[in-house]
Amino acid sequence: MDCNNTVMAEEFGVDLPKLPKTFSADDINGVQRIFEVERRVTGTIILLTARERWEHGNEFAMDGELLANHHSLFDQLK
Repeated sequence: MDCNNTVMAEEFGVDLPKLPKTFSADDINGVQRIFEVERRVTGTIILLTARERWEHGNEFAMDGELLANHHSLFDQLK
């Protein structure tokens, strides 16, 4: 995905700031959940997806315009 994102970013003039690859959050029961984050640059949007490391875990996504602030999208995803 990183290679695809680099090509797409160059094609559409999008900067790709460094983002964390993982984050953790405690659920309502105090259990720590660890998520892996994937960024996808398409022709129309930036898509961030967080997938829990456990099988059948949670998955969340946030999208924004190509020129959106990636750090803000990441914060919204968390």
